[in-house]
Amino acid sequence: MRADAAQADRRHAVRTAAAAWRSAGAIDDATQRAIEAAYPDDRARLGLGLRILAGGAGLVGGGALAGLLFSMFGGSVIGSAFWLFLAAVFVAATELQTGRLRRADAGAELATAILAVGFACGWIASLDFDAAVIVFAGCALMAALAAWRWGHASLAAVAAFLALLSAGQSPFGRILWLSAGAVAIPMIAHLARSPRLPPAHRRSSWAAGLVGLAGGYVATNLYSLDHRWVHWLGDGTDPAPAAWARIAAIVGTIVIPPFVFAAGLRYRDRALLAAGAVFAAASLVTLRHYHPIGPWWLSLVLGGIACLSIAVGLRRRLEARPAHEWAGFTARPLFEDPRLLEAAQAAAVLAAISPAARLAHEAGFEGGGGRSGGGGATGSA
Repeated sequence: MRADAAQADRRHAVRTAAAAWRSAGAIDDATQRAIEAAYPDDRARLGLGLRILAGGAGLVGGGALAGLLFSMFGGSVIGSAFWLFLAAVFVAATELQTGRLRRADAGAELATAILAVGFACGWIASLDFDAAVIVFAGCALMAALAAWRWGHASLAAVAAFLALLSAGQSPFGRILWLSAGAVAIPMIAHLARSPRLPPAHRRSSWAAGLVGLAGGYVATNLYSLDHRWVHWLGDGTDPAPAAWARIAAIVGTIVIPPFVFAAGLRYRDRALLAAGAVFAAASLVTLRHYHPIGPWWLSLVLGGIACLSIAVGLRRRLEARPAHEWAGFTARPLFEDPRLLEAAQAAAVLAAISPAARLAHEAGFEGGGGRSGGGGATGSA
């Protein structure tokens, strides 16, 4: 990541934190203005809605431009050089936006970065490598370089996912996925919090770590082992899992979710807490698959009631403690933007009150009959 962009990213993080402090009432308006004056942000940024709109327009426009160039010159320049040329065009467009135009969180620069990585991957695929592991590894490298250069966490997540796909092509795919899961927790707990890295690279480490952690759990899950999810990416000729491997998978399916959840408690990381909860749900579904206990709907209802009871119990427990906290945990949203909660509440209300779609009733033709005679006809329609 270029030095000026990294400095601007750090200043923006301080300004965002100051806004959260002001919303929580920890500082007053004068203190917030002093912080914003000390950490000026010279980057062009957009809100979430406009960012999505600009990013979508950039993807559509860039894709249309590539299609136009392909239709004009594809017949004579088709091949790897064409893909490489398009990748270079969008790399230059991204560099222009993040450099001279000084854009960040504007949507368009992310769109051109995605297009640059996509066409670079197309160039790698056009080289006709015999081994798919090389194609996936090359695409993962391109996405990782783009995430490092431009600081987009989404590209870091894509790089981690492509790296898992590349590892799945080898005979040691499951071991490599397990290794990715083991490395993921230090990435989330330490590297994603390192003050030596700019905030964008911290977010990238966090996103890549979550993808690697998910890959590690998939490699451990018993259902994944029995159905060869990881080795399915390879040649599919792996033998049936041995007895010791199934025993290890059973232990891992049971142990991994509470371990990840405990790591989230240890490091006060909500991402690890959420991952532990998701893995626990996946393990319960796996248990239900091998040992059916009642119908699916009953299992889901009981699981939801259990989760709700635990959440209510923990909240009541924390609210009853002095200062509403225990061992550094609290149920109150500290230094968080209340607009996110309000948006979620509004979405839930709209989903609850929205009427269900109804099919229009089309009345068929019903003839009423009639009488004829004399000078005309009478009847009712």
